[in-house]
Amino acid sequence: MVFIMNKDKINVISKKIFNIKDSTMQEKILLGMAMLVVLLIGTFILKHFLTKKYEINYKEKTVSNLFEYAISTNDREVYWILNNIINSFIHSYEVELDGREKNNEEYSRKDFYNVLTSEYKKVLSKKEYLELTDNMMKKFIRYNNTLKTDDYIQEVRYLNNRVYPDNMYICKLNTIDSDVESYIGIILDTVTRSYSIFYLE
Repeated sequence: MVFIMNKDKINVISKKIFNIKDSTMQEKILLGMAMLVVLLIGTFILKHFLTKKYEINYKEKTVSNLFEYAISTNDREVYWILNNIINSFIHSYEVELDGREKNNEEYSRKDFYNVLTSEYKKVLSKKEYLELTDNMMKKFIRYNNTLKTDDYIQEVRYLNNRVYPDNMYICKLNTIDSDVESYIGIILDTVTRSYSIFYLE
């Protein structure tokens, strides 16, 4: 069966589709809702493609590898924020060195496990973390069994923000022995004014 429309009916239909002024209120509402749905879907798709995705292959890459390709920065504000975090992290080992219980104002190494990124926790159990940080902290212990107390940061670099999120930093640290290297990777969240650790070495 074939339906044939005459020219007048086609003109009426095209006018209804393209002329909003002649539309009823119900048609305008439906059109508005359809446009809103399209806008929401478009925003979601755009956000999906524009969101920076990163993944550190912890089995193949170490911070020292990433550090080599990271970009050096002399931002003093960033330096002091990172320095305070690192200072707090390394001094968490003092409780164990002193063989005492921590007070309410102190953090232990165990507390800092909660600061690791979720990606890092997937490859580093709490037991492995404690073993790793025990070895790392020993790089800052002097011959008289006291902890190095200052001048922790040798150099700060940030990862390329075209590949990784903004504010992802790697710090090369000054250890007791200049031949021994140590690194810490920190993400600064400037919105929530918080941080997370994505690598330790």
